[in-house]
Amino acid sequence: MKKILVIAYVFPPIAYAGTFRTLRLVKYLARMDYDITVLTLKEQPDLFNDPSLLNRIDRPVRIIRTPTIDFWRSYQKIKQKVLELPLGRLLNKIFSILIYPFCQPDHMVLWVPCATFKGYRLLRKEKFDVIYTSSPPHSEQITGWLLKRLMRVKWIADLRDPILDDLDAGEWNYLERKIHTWLEQRIFRNADGIVANTKVAREKMQQRYPGILVTTIHNSFDEEDFNQISSGKFRKFTIAHVGSIYNTRKTDLIFSAIKKLDEENKIAPENFQMLFVGLNNPRLQQEIKDYGLDQYVEIQEITTHEKALRIMKKSHLVLLIKGLGENSSGQIPGKLFEYLASENPILCIAPLESEAAEIIKETAAGEVFQENDASIKEFMEEYLSFYRKDSQKKAFIPNQNRLNYSSHSMAKKFDKLLSEIN
Repeated sequence: MKKILVIAYVFPPIAYAGTFRTLRLVKYLARMDYDITVLTLKEQPDLFNDPSLLNRIDRPVRIIRTPTIDFWRSYQKIKQKVLELPLGRLLNKIFSILIYPFCQPDHMVLWVPCATFKGYRLLRKEKFDVIYTSSPPHSEQITGWLLKRLMRVKWIADLRDPILDDLDAGEWNYLERKIHTWLEQRIFRNADGIVANTKVAREKMQQRYPGILVTTIHNSFDEEDFNQISSGKFRKFTIAHVGSIYNTRKTDLIFSAIKKLDEENKIAPENFQMLFVGLNNPRLQQEIKDYGLDQYVEIQEITTHEKALRIMKKSHLVLLIKGLGENSSGQIPGKLFEYLASENPILCIAPLESEAAEIIKETAAGEVFQENDASIKEFMEEYLSFYRKDSQKKAFIPNQNRLNYSSHSMAKKFDKLLSEIN
């Protein structure tokens, strides 16, 4: 039985997007008879929590939780009150300057001493075959590096998002770029195994560090998450987007297509709806108003993972909007893999040469559009017509290539890597 120490800042009940990669890995490695200890953050009432996620682990796993200090999060709770004070803007500027050193490389960095101390004590008491760190937050990798140096234990660094090739890298100042470069170099000089979750990210990192092997292991879907969800559909024809809309994700093409369908009387509020499920975004609300689609488009606040999956399954189309700009071609939203498991057609707005587009093509899971709202409208019309003839029948089933992205497949790839480094 191999013994692994998993170090993960986000782990259930915290229900962030990055939670699910580690959760599924732990679940399936435990089924493969790994002895797993998870070192993670103590429950945080101000973060979105979904305690039911822990029920998905059906083998014994030890979970150890540590406290943290996060000045940035603490300040966010009072920021609005500060801004309302007579000198609010000045005070906000002062507080931001004071907090800034504790936000490098990210505002979770003060978890590092807590996690390192606890990890060190665990490694002194017990023998682990390997430690595994998963980020972002990338400050978490500092804990892996320190424990590697202190205890000479094998270390796998899993970069769910790249560091220097991140979408936000263009906004860094000189100091921030230096800090992130230092961190990436520590990882590549010390880790026994490095994992990227896209091929594009792997290729870029290997260009910077020739001769150092980086393994690609994509995110995944857990088919068991959908077992208890009925296959029935919403009464209205429904397009669902599950997850947040960031500034680099543009909704104009889909809204333009819906507007044209409305103008041609091919849809009506009583038979068509679009759902956005996730963190609310004022820009998204304004765009809905600008297009006059208030009767068609609904924004639902962030919800439990189970409910989000139910919405995916009950919808007729699922929408994926990829971020644009530099470093976006290799960024794959985690929801893509759950969309594959929902077995609903994917309407994807993304660069045609992106890795997400490549996966959709490989699995025959839908269509990708880069800039043509007329083609998007035709795609929607095709499925509107299909479901009006038989509202409960499946439009299609993705091919078996989608199983390459199951959580069981992901765990087997990690198992192979773990065997290679030991």
